[in-house]
Amino acid sequence: MLAAALAQPTAERSLIPLNGAVPGAAAKTVEGRVVAMGADERLILLRDVTTQQRLNDELARARDAAEAAAQAKSTFLATMSHEIRTPLNAVIGMAAMLETTELTAAQRKYVAIITNGGQSLLAVINNILDFSRIEAGHMELENQPFDLHDCLTTTVDLVRHEARRKDLHIECRVTNAVPRAVIGDTGRLRQVVLNLLANAIKFTDAGAVYLEAGAGTQTIHRTTVTIQIRDTGIGMTPEQLARVFDPFIQGDRSIARRFGGTGLGLAISRQLVGLMGGRLDVRSTPNQGSTFTITLPFVIASEADLPQPGTVLQPAAIPLRILVAEDNPINQDVIRSLLEQVGHSVTIVGDGQAAVEAVQLVRYDVVLMDVQMPILDGETATRRIRQLGGGIAQPPIIALTAHALADDRTRFLECGMNGYLSKPVQPAALQRVLVEVAGAMPTGAAAAVVQPLPPESVSLIDWDEVRHLARALNMSQANVLGTVLEIFEETIPAQLDAIDAAIDSGDVDGCQLAAHRLRGGCLQIGAQAMADLCRRLEHSDNSGDFPALIAALHTCYSQTYALLRKHSVAAE
Repeated sequence: MLAAALAQPTAERSLIPLNGAVPGAAAKTVEGRVVAMGADERLILLRDVTTQQRLNDELARARDAAEAAAQAKSTFLATMSHEIRTPLNAVIGMAAMLETTELTAAQRKYVAIITNGGQSLLAVINNILDFSRIEAGHMELENQPFDLHDCLTTTVDLVRHEARRKDLHIECRVTNAVPRAVIGDTGRLRQVVLNLLANAIKFTDAGAVYLEAGAGTQTIHRTTVTIQIRDTGIGMTPEQLARVFDPFIQGDRSIARRFGGTGLGLAISRQLVGLMGGRLDVRSTPNQGSTFTITLPFVIASEADLPQPGTVLQPAAIPLRILVAEDNPINQDVIRSLLEQVGHSVTIVGDGQAAVEAVQLVRYDVVLMDVQMPILDGETATRRIRQLGGGIAQPPIIALTAHALADDRTRFLECGMNGYLSKPVQPAALQRVLVEVAGAMPTGAAAAVVQPLPPESVSLIDWDEVRHLARALNMSQANVLGTVLEIFEETIPAQLDAIDAAIDSGDVDGCQLAAHRLRGGCLQIGAQAMADLCRRLEHSDNSGDFPALIAALHTCYSQTYALLRKHSVAAE
């Protein structure tokens, strides 16, 4: 082998294995170089690179093992995410539906706790996924206007029950200098603050936990906010402080055994605060307690830009015919309820094969496709639907999935999907996707098109009109809301029944007259969206639109009534 390698003069280097070239010698790898010195002379340079080659081979094997481990980690995370998110989807989804029904003040409080707790559990589940994203540099923040005061106080409310269970005093103090409306990622801030509060309560057996927020340097458009979470718990030693932000680290093994946890919360919290442009610091004294300080810059927003309560589930501007492919019965009920409540027509199938067959029989405006299903999974079903080509009306397909890894979206798009919603499905996200679908449809293309219903700019309730009514009647807003609620409970249902009876008997004029009467009353009490629907019904020249408009009117009544009850409870 050596002779063959050296047969031709060359200035290039070659790696030459000498396995068995010398009887009894250990396997060697040499680097050889042959240089022509004359017509019959050659200079042969040999260098033993056995150790270097062995290191290169070991490095290659280590790289392959690391890549395999990374793939195994991704597979595990995807599986874990799916198995936990699927039942959580039912908890959050049904809580959202329950919140729109008639509830007592105590029941509404319980539903709010379930909703906030579910969202917090979802955030905890996301911790491991977040750590993976941050490591890979894929973490993205969402900067939107939000109520900073509300974010902090409601986060404290989430842990208040646990504090009381341990007989701890818990207090939230936000100074007036802290602007209410700021721009930032409220979900990530809540995640950090909730983690710090939960730790404070976990490691405090007696005393108190405080959240204190104040404003530092401030200009017209920007401010720096300092949030301190202080406890009177077990504290930390200097050695523990030095490692407290390291991933998978807790104070010591006894703490891990006693209090549990993954040791990821503080590592993720510091990284998230850093991504938001701030700092997370800590000081602590053993047996006296700890103080974690978040320092964050914010852009100051207008309070008019803050999200308004009760505007998540608006009646659909264009009711759509929607196919939902989902194998979990609980998730089927959640999605159906969310969609039908805003006026969409819903068909449910339990596997991908049924979805492929359904789109060949009926033209759907959009398909919500679960990814993991029996018989045929969502990705394969999507490919088969796309393979049908122009033989059917190709619908937009949205993945409805518990998968939440960075490369999932790319994979879904490659198989022919148009986007994806992550479970648990959030009503606002679902509505946003469907509004985009409807907006992309050509005029007249929807399977169930009616005259446009109230756009999102039309609020359920005109609060200025409610305040004007309170002044005119010389009543408090709480009393006016009580009066309006009585009208919704005792008067409006009869007027809706009159509209239904007229359309059932084919009396178009009677239907429009009843809509005219209801519209006047709705305007008087500030029910703006209902008034808009009544106006469209009153002036419609196409009686074929009446059923969809009346159905939307009933849905709008339920939503407006629920919102009024919510504000009435808050005003008490």
